[in-house]
Amino acid sequence: MKPWLLLLAGCSSGCSLFPADEPDVAGTLTIRVATLHLDQRADWSRRRPLLEAGLAAISADVVAFQDVLSFPDATDQVDWIHRRLGFQVRFQETGVPFGSARTGLAVASRYPILETATLAVDHGGRRLTLVQTVLVETPLGSLGIHNARLPESLDEIDRLHAIRSILAHMSGMHSDLAPILLGSFGLVPEAPALAVLTAATDGTAPCFDVWRATRGYEPGPTVDLFEPSSHDSRRRARRVDYIFLAREAGLRPGLPVSADRFCDTPDPFGTWPGSHSGLTATLKYRRRAKSADPAGTPPP
Repeated sequence: MKPWLLLLAGCSSGCSLFPADEPDVAGTLTIRVATLHLDQRADWSRRRPLLEAGLAAISADVVAFQDVLSFPDATDQVDWIHRRLGFQVRFQETGVPFGSARTGLAVASRYPILETATLAVDHGGRRLTLVQTVLVETPLGSLGIHNARLPESLDEIDRLHAIRSILAHMSGMHSDLAPILLGSFGLVPEAPALAVLTAATDGTAPCFDVWRATRGYEPGPTVDLFEPSSHDSRRRARRVDYIFLAREAGLRPGLPVSADRFCDTPDPFGTWPGSHSGLTATLKYRRRAKSADPAGTPPP
């Protein structure tokens, strides 16, 4: 079986790093999601223990990874994700070359995975995958997870078109719960292309930026953290990784509860997990109240 096909978890929940959660009360569910860019420019053997510790600490239910390496006929990062989390995993090649390996997107979920889809574009003579979509089954119904990676080669106009295509792609995918878009966008929060997701002239927007919704205008840089002035230089410290929660009407709504970074500090020897820190968010979903029938009798 090829590595991008379904990798079913081969152990019980007891071997997972993460405990299973139940709905908080009847009709509500708290979910923790995370996104992590597996930057390939540093020594993997030194970064791996830091990444494993960071993932164990956040106890996420769904984790989206970008720039995952998959080698033919060899143990690769897809296998590592599967072994360490004990979750179901989907891998999707993105079409960006990296030596003999394939680079791609991966989603790991402790919830059953129902189906997958992708959004790809033609760029520079190659077919590039922008979004990997995974539909998972939660106790409150299906939830769409959209894992995005915008290549650095896209110019400003291409990124604007890409964001609009992503929104259309999300709208075309069924999800009982308000869907989640997360990943590495290579854009700062003030970028015009991101305004398509987070701003509108009538005061509404298609999505919450969960960091901004819960942390206000706290910078929260996710790249270049290792620079000496990263925490006081806008030029160097940038937030380019995001977790967005859709506000679509008619869906079971979600509420941003909290957001934080992880894997954002070095070990005692100065090794960083990567050039991106991870982002994690806690979201709460609730059932919509059922309206009474015309006779005024409340639903059972």
